[in-house]
Amino acid sequence: MGNYKLQKSERPLAAEEFKALHEQSRQQWADVILKAQPWHCYTSMRARIWLRKNGLAITEEAIEKVRRPKTAGKDMGLVPRDALMALDSGEEVLDVMSCTPVSYDADFQAALVVAYLRWEQEEVNFEDVQPALRVATVKKEDSEGSEWLNE
Repeated sequence: MGNYKLQKSERPLAAEEFKALHEQSRQQWADVILKAQPWHCYTSMRARIWLRKNGLAITEEAIEKVRRPKTAGKDMGLVPRDALMALDSGEEVLDVMSCTPVSYDADFQAALVVAYLRWEQEEVNFEDVQPALRVATVKKEDSEGSEWLNE
């Protein structure tokens, strides 16, 4: 419905904040970290956890040797408890991302509502919802602050 600016917070989630999360969220984070996936943030974190667990020094060279994008934590001998301990202790942290709205397309949202109501009646014509015909509502900065203006 809109466009957002995604930015990394200057401060990651602190160990105390991670410990305060609901247990199900904590478990899901541990599972995500240990799942085989190519993102550098997770592969590097798995490598550091593995190095610590095996009493080895954490250096960039060691991390690169151990980092395996297609290898899950369980295949490295890691279990969710290893990831939880690293996050609880603050040895590992989760970066926080924020989304700041920069525009909102109210006409597109209204067209989706109409299309959904038609779809419920099995009369939908998705040509009614054309991106080229959208009119954006853009957030503009002025000297007194910010205002939402229709363009």
